[in-house]
Amino acid sequence: MLATECLGAEHVIFLRQLEHLENLINGNGSNAAISATVATIETAVDAHAQTEESGIYPALEPTLGRSMGPLAVMDAEHADIRKTLTFIKGTNDKTPRKELADAAKHFINVLREHISKEDNILFPMAVQILGVSKLGAMAKQCQSGHHKVAPCCHPLEG
Repeated sequence: MLATECLGAEHVIFLRQLEHLENLINGNGSNAAISATVATIETAVDAHAQTEESGIYPALEPTLGRSMGPLAVMDAEHADIRKTLTFIKGTNDKTPRKELADAAKHFINVLREHISKEDNILFPMAVQILGVSKLGAMAKQCQSGHHKVAPCCHPLEG
């Protein structure tokens, strides 16, 4: 398995979780149910983002740069997702439902678009730039438990 495939597999799980969240919003789920679902998704999404930011993105940086282009877009989207999640974490039962629902919908939309960009643009670029061997080694090293952030995609040490 390649690091990009591992991250892509996590994307599939996130998309399913986003469907559940969307159903809660559209089905008049309570603020507590929406917040709890977002909190569950947040834990995995944050570990996933940290993995990308400390692993695959730095490996691509010498070729793609980081201040503009695809990696800058990915970083900006991660920041937007984190900002939205921080807002949602600060809500409670007294928060107007529309306000919470709008923030949750924004989170859903940004994360879906982000996943699409990674799966269809960034990850194919990573395969071309880094190669199958390096991406395979990155995934294998992480799957062996060498890294504690998340199960995929850290650059090889040394």
